[in-house]
Amino acid sequence: MHEQRSPFLFPSLWPAESFPPLIVQASTLAIAAHFQHGRTILAAIILIGLSGIAITAIFGDCLSSLLIVQAQPWRMAWLMAAAEVMALGVSHLSNRGGEEAKPGAWSCHSWCFAGRSTPNSRSLVRPPAAILALLLHFRAKRFAPAIKPPAILSTWIFTIVAAAIWQFRLLAYPWHFSMEAPAGHGNFELLIVTGYLAFPLCALAVYFALAKPRISPFLHGGFAVLLLLAGFSLWDHRSPAQRMMEENRLPPELMRLIDQRQGEVFWMNGLAEPWFDLGRPQWASPLQGVPIIFSPVLAAEWRRRMQILMDLGLADQKSFAPWADPVSADVPRLSQDGVRRLCARDDAPA
Repeated sequence: MHEQRSPFLFPSLWPAESFPPLIVQASTLAIAAHFQHGRTILAAIILIGLSGIAITAIFGDCLSSLLIVQAQPWRMAWLMAAAEVMALGVSHLSNRGGEEAKPGAWSCHSWCFAGRSTPNSRSLVRPPAAILALLLHFRAKRFAPAIKPPAILSTWIFTIVAAAIWQFRLLAYPWHFSMEAPAGHGNFELLIVTGYLAFPLCALAVYFALAKPRISPFLHGGFAVLLLLAGFSLWDHRSPAQRMMEENRLPPELMRLIDQRQGEVFWMNGLAEPWFDLGRPQWASPLQGVPIIFSPVLAAEWRRRMQILMDLGLADQKSFAPWADPVSADVPRLSQDGVRRLCARDDAPA
């Protein structure tokens, strides 16, 4: 706000991929509100979420109201995102029987959720799929003759296969990063739980839904015990570096060196580590605090310090362009010359 309008605060500057999730969320809530369960609440969530964005666009973008920009009413749209999955479950449970076109609506709607983790590449697919799902749901009788079971089955098969392939593709980079990261920083368990565990679970759910096998009580108990053991073993999936920061237990020899001098601390390529581990402010960090948004003086000082670090090679060369694609030549590189020149400054960190 000090130098130019931030795309983070003004909806008119949002990238195009920011709007497809809003369309999907609104359509999901609208379909769920069509049933009797929580209709008023879901309709209110849609109204509040879209009203917050509209208020920001009108009074912030057009009328340049500083109060509205600072209040950021567009954040009320988080209600739509929080209630989206719940609304999907309500719709599926309520949609029993009915017109033949309802399965067609859900097969189209599945494309919206299949592309949730890839907003850039599927931003052109998700909005039309959400709108088509709305039409097939609210105009079910009109579209029923044109939608046959083979077409619905083919759509589901294609969606599942395409989503699985795309998800494996997305997880390729985190997999390589986790395998090649230094000791204590690669979180392999988190990658397995959040990324790949969903595939066998979904396959097992599809099998039970289609085959409907009869399972003895002994197997039911065995599965329950297995889930409990998996939950206990995978409950804490933090990396050692993250656990050390959250538990505030740095090596004693490092703490003794730091306690020799008081003042601000420079934690290279760090975010909130000095605050959590040392109880001290960070001399300069890519992480910007809230006061920077409202204070031109703090914003100018932050930019000056980050520019100093960039000139010394101690900060990412794209610190002022956080949405730019990373390049290996831009990463900070620790050097004795850069540290000496930083420590020789009058305003050097402690």
